Amino acid sequence: MVEIARFTARLFNVPLAEVLVDAKHGTHSHFQLICATVHLSDGRYATG
Repeated sequence: MVEIARFTARLFNVPLAEVLVDAKHGTHSHFQLICATVHLSDGRYATG
């Protein structure tokens, strides 16, 4: 049976080309991107 061997999550702060302003959320200079990687016991892995 294949099992999850390892799971990692990372947060990236990607700078925007220009500052964006939203009346509800305020000023944004970065886009936050969360990526998770799942490694399986048979060597396969996927990131999303």
